[in-house]
Amino acid sequence: MWKWKKEENEKDSRQVNYLWVLAGGYLMYLGGELIYGVIKGESTLGFLGILAAAVFFAVGGWVCLREWKAYRQEKQASEETPEEGPLTIEEMDETQEDLDEEEP
Repeated sequence: MWKWKKEENEKDSRQVNYLWVLAGGYLMYLGGELIYGVIKGESTLGFLGILAAAVFFAVGGWVCLREWKAYRQEKQASEETPEEGPLTIEEMDETQEDLDEEEP
C-alpha cells in the first residue's frame, strides 16, 4: 500500500541537502558561543550552559555526519553507474534487428 513512499524515501536518503549541513554547522557554532560565554563569565547559565552547548554540538555533529554519509553514498552510486550517451545508428539497428527476431 505504501510501497511508493518507501521507494521515494530511499531515493531521497542518498541526496545531500546542503541546507542541513549549514544548519548542523550553525548548531555547532551556537554550542561554541555558549561555551565561550560561560568561560568568559558573560553567561549566567553556568553548568546549564555547558550542558546546552554539549547538546548543540551533538545534534549539529549528528546532522553534519548524516549528510556526509549521504554525500559519500551519492558519490559512490554515481561512480558505479556510468552515464551512457545516446545510441549510435549501428546500436539502434542492432536493437531493431533483435526486436524483429523476437516477434512471431
